Amino acid sequence: MKIFYGYRRKQSEVPEGMDQVFNDDEHTNRQEREDLAIMTKRDADVPSGDDIYIIALSDLGKGAEATHVRAALEAEGNRVHVLPQEPKEDNRGRPAVFTPTPEQDKKIRALYRSMNAMRYVLDRTEQIMGARYEAHHLKRRYGNRWKKQKEQSDG
Repeated sequence: MKIFYGYRRKQSEVPEGMDQVFNDDEHTNRQEREDLAIMTKRDADVPSGDDIYIIALSDLGKGAEATHVRAALEAEGNRVHVLPQEPKEDNRGRPAVFTPTPEQDKKIRALYRSMNAMRYVLDRTEQIMGARYEAHHLKRRYGNRWKKQKEQSDG
């Protein structure tokens, strides 16, 4: 028998073709997991040998608890399968605003480290990049202009 177990999973995450579905949430206090363990318990004369599908091992519990529950289910003759997941795109945060090409980066870094006034450096950066940038963009990418630089001398 194909059985699906999930913890806080949506109905859309349940794979097709499952004979039975157990889905816990924060209010059931893992009662569905206990029901799953009772239902798949092997009788002396009839081995169960069910296939139990989970999305992640953490669905069975936290840390060592998950390993213990999995071992207990497998000791009863069941097979526990962790379904492969598509990797999620990591789109945390805002994309970088100031991203010059390596050639542009080399020119702008040389300008930024030079003794020219910051207004001139920003105007040349605008010509090179084709967009307006502020001093904080350059400072974030390249650090302080000189070794003994004061914050207020950069404006």
